[in-house]
Amino acid sequence: MIIVRELSASVDTQKSTKKTILKRASCDFSTGSITTLIGKNGAEKTTLLRCMAGLQSIDQ
Repeated sequence: MIIVRELSASVDTQKSTKKTILKRASCDFSTGSITTLIGKNGAEKTTLLRCMAGLQSIDQ
C-alpha cells in the first residue's frame, strides 16, 4: 500500500515568489489494485505523481 498524507508542493514564479500548486493532498493506493487519477486540465494530477516519484520537490 502507498499512503500519501498532507503532501504540498510549490513552484517559483517569475516574480521571485512561490505559488502553491498542491496543498495538503492525501490519498491511499492499495496493493494489487488499479487506480486512476481523474480531474480537469491543470488539476495537478501529474504534479502529484511527480512528487510521489521524487521527480519534483515537495514542501516540508
